[in-house]
Amino acid sequence: MVNKKSAPFQYAGAAGIILLMTTASVVFGDKEIIFPEVAALVTGFFLSKKCPWHTGPVKFVMLMTLSALFGTILSTWIPVHEIFKVLLGFCFAAVCLTFSKSDLFPMVSACVLPILMHTKSFIYPFSVFFLAVLIVCLNTLFIKTGVKQREILIPVQNQPVCFWLYAGICLFIYGIYPIFSGMYLLIAPPLIVMFLELFSNETKLRGREFSAAAVTAVCAGIGSFSRYLICIIEGQNVLISCIITTVLVFLVFYVMNLPFPPAAALAFLPLIIEPELLLWYPLWILVTSGIITAGILVLRTIRQTEVNAETKKDIE
Repeated sequence: MVNKKSAPFQYAGAAGIILLMTTASVVFGDKEIIFPEVAALVTGFFLSKKCPWHTGPVKFVMLMTLSALFGTILSTWIPVHEIFKVLLGFCFAAVCLTFSKSDLFPMVSACVLPILMHTKSFIYPFSVFFLAVLIVCLNTLFIKTGVKQREILIPVQNQPVCFWLYAGICLFIYGIYPIFSGMYLLIAPPLIVMFLELFSNETKLRGREFSAAAVTAVCAGIGSFSRYLICIIEGQNVLISCIITTVLVFLVFYVMNLPFPPAAALAFLPLIIEPELLLWYPLWILVTSGIITAGILVLRTIRQTEVNAETKKDIE
């Protein structure tokens, strides 16, 4: 977790960006402004001891904005079935991450979200751009004032082709039922990011996969029930639900000592989904995160077997 002395500033900064985003959505009456993955981004930048992604400020803003723009274009103008739009968005993100030597997996979510939400407004990519710039500015301010230490940016080794191949095949196979049945939340974009984060060779969560799945399910439940009780039952403003969700999710991260970015995004996704899906949402995320975790362990075993076979062949 973050340094205890600087923690209040970093938690306040992360919460401030989330609340600013939600406030803007309420003021302008447009839910396209809400980008749940922002909660994941501020978790990685401000709540983690070390940012989990290797990316500079300019590269970060460019990748997030391009992915949001490409996803909106796919949703608006490309006349193919959604399953192929999702795969195109995934491939676009994979190519961008490979050529930029980055592991900013949240850009996958930025690209897929507008497809599944049928976004037609270019307010969405503008919102992503503005929020990405805001995160960079606040991160720079924290570094300048000593709240955070400057991290040495080392370009990551590109993920092997088999990584993206396995991930793409799994996405296609698993995505068929949710997309054709209309149960798109079973393939919610942060779940795709969760898969990539846990499957990556660079993951620091090896051995804590089930803890990450548990935190993810708890955070999804917090976000879902918060909106249902505050907004649907009590008829209050979504901003109140957002405040409660932010406090409780950050508390879970602190107590569990596991600030898992995809879990944060899934906690705020209920702010933009249909009200009738809210009570089912936590169960779907619980089941899906469990499937993802089990699948990761199986795929990791397969990859390790292949590596061992190649090593043995080279020795012989």
